[in-house]
Amino acid sequence: MLLRLSLSALLVGTVAAGCANTSPRMRLSASSAVGATWSFVIEDHARSAQLLVDGRPRVLGCQRAGVHLRCELRGLFPGGHTVEVRLAGGVLRRSALVGAPWPAHPVFVRARDLGTVTGAAHAAADGVIVPEGLEPVAMEELVEAAHKGGIRALVEGAADSATASALVERYALDGVVGAPLEAGVMRRFPEARRFAVVATSASDRAKRGERLQLGEGDRGQLVEAKGAIGLGLALIEGRGALIDSGGFPLLAVRRRHKALREGKASVLIDEGARFVVRMAAGGDAITLVGNLGEEPWQPTVELPPVPIDLLGGPMTREGPTVPPGELAAILASPDPDRTRY
Repeated sequence: MLLRLSLSALLVGTVAAGCANTSPRMRLSASSAVGATWSFVIEDHARSAQLLVDGRPRVLGCQRAGVHLRCELRGLFPGGHTVEVRLAGGVLRRSALVGAPWPAHPVFVRARDLGTVTGAAHAAADGVIVPEGLEPVAMEELVEAAHKGGIRALVEGAADSATASALVERYALDGVVGAPLEAGVMRRFPEARRFAVVATSASDRAKRGERLQLGEGDRGQLVEAKGAIGLGLALIEGRGALIDSGGFPLLAVRRRHKALREGKASVLIDEGARFVVRMAAGGDAITLVGNLGEEPWQPTVELPPVPIDLLGGPMTREGPTVPPGELAAILASPDPDRTRY
């Protein structure tokens, strides 16, 4: 959970429209969130700042020690929050995401506008990745919209660690893709993460006829996943993914089914470009059927009784017929309700 610095704030002695507040009068020097508790330290050299959480004054949980305002806010509900520290002539304002631990293998969406951020939040993505070259106001809006939607925001394209670290501190970004973060920023914002994009995706390897690589992928790496089949391969191989809107339908299935979030993969058919994999966790199980070939494919494999494709693909008595470049997510139809009233 990170905080966002308002670009509209002007402090005494600072006249820089569209720039972040850099005055030493107020500065966030530490922040840590665990569960519903958020602890932070703000340097208030005027020793008179007013603290507001979600627009309401907050007194309990904060103590002053010299120029430092130390706060431990408990019982915050999961999701986005806004924190403001006000002085006469200036406001330090940040957005915050509370109660959202990092998943083992996050799924992100690239975003340049509010519509994409909103769509990613509704589709249950774990976060959005925004480009470094956005205008400051646009960057600020996208980060706040992501936090309000209950997802994280990262930046991609920073030239070096100093630039990446400055962006994280300035805009309350939850991490970076590419350049590493400086050690000082990591100490002050311990939840910030750094990811790298892997050059070769599972889809590329499958098209070349290579077999699936089951296991725990590197948690600091993301694969480019195109469409539902690309995301399906990333879930099977236990990798973080950077997806496009074609993967949103499978994201919705992932949100409802533990099998796709935490399930163990069992390979039933692996022909490189065509595969059938069963994902199971507890009593939840889903069979993923993928076809990266050039012709429609109907696998001969044992499927659940009365199967349905959660992605809406065609289904016959013999099973699904998967078009080229598509994925089917097979689940047994629920038993009819035979309750007598």
